[in-house]
Amino acid sequence: GGRSVVVSGGGGLVAGRFRSPERTRGEETFANMSKPDFIKEGWYCEDIFLARFSSEGEPVWARVAGGNSSDVPRSLSVGPDGHVHVAGGFKSAQLDVGPTVLSGSVGEDIFLLRFAPDGTVVSAKQFGAYGDNAGWSVFAGPDGRTYLAGDFSAGVLPMGDCELGNQPWVDLWGLSYPPKYGSEVFVASLDAGGIVEWAAGFGGWDSDYVYSMAADAQGNIYMTGEFCSPSISFGGEALKAPDSKHSMFVVKFGQ
Repeated sequence: GGRSVVVSGGGGLVAGRFRSPERTRGEETFANMSKPDFIKEGWYCEDIFLARFSSEGEPVWARVAGGNSSDVPRSLSVGPDGHVHVAGGFKSAQLDVGPTVLSGSVGEDIFLLRFAPDGTVVSAKQFGAYGDNAGWSVFAGPDGRTYLAGDFSAGVLPMGDCELGNQPWVDLWGLSYPPKYGSEVFVASLDAGGIVEWAAGFGGWDSDYVYSMAADAQGNIYMTGEFCSPSISFGGEALKAPDSKHSMFVVKFGQ
């Protein structure tokens, strides 16, 4: 199924996942790279696809990436140079992205892929550690920077020279269970060369999630999601949750 779509260059781009043994786009057919999912006979684990279509809806090109487990794209963005950025998470031991192979950790790792306008792989990056970590939103800024947001349950998530820490999960009686962690949210900025400039994590002792993020021409970042922790702080006064288990947040970061 399709997970993200953008309009670009007089046509459109779609990123998604597929379980079938093969996928056909135009005159090209791609085999699923995963092992069969024996829980559901005849099904395969998810692989990633990215496809470009003309303004008439005709396939122009398609690319796939995958491995021996489930790999899912969650966000797609096109920069002013026409390069296509795809973010998501992969559970495969290795994620095959054309000329590049990313090695995963135990659980789910974050991936950030970049393609040229003709579909050529420009770069592929992985961020992860023990736990479930995923990229949920990517935005290609007008200044050449790429902004990435998502969540992580690793105790420590390395991102370039930054290390984002997590808080141990605490139950209703105030008891913590390390190394069990809830999900915390993160946002990161990468320069035009794909180097992490900075990264920051936020959250409480329960699970918190980010779902969408964008940036304006001045480099301000806007991010939204939900938090299950009793409170969450983004550097200023903490946001406190009402009685509801899930509370929404909207936050703006300056340059």
